[in-house]
Amino acid sequence: MNPGRQAAHAKKKQRSLFSEFDEDEKQPNSAIVAAFRERLTKVAGFKFVPEPLPMTNRKNAVVYYLFLRRRRPVAQNIITHIFTQSRRQA
Repeated sequence: MNPGRQAAHAKKKQRSLFSEFDEDEKQPNSAIVAAFRERLTKVAGFKFVPEPLPMTNRKNAVVYYLFLRRRRPVAQNIITHIFTQSRRQA
């Protein structure tokens, strides 16, 4: 199973009348976002990946998450400040 699928689905034991089996259970968005953020740091090699900004529609449903990543610490404070201000306005 590929790493993306492992982050999005977890095995859950289910019982039927005659047997027990594993079933895939969808994980919450927070688990998927955390796995993607970890992958940006460990696999892609970006040292500075702040918490992503959830982008919502008019009904306040999350449509996607905005990730910004940097290899150098120069932009870390700027990105964190922009994200913090955006979260306060929401």
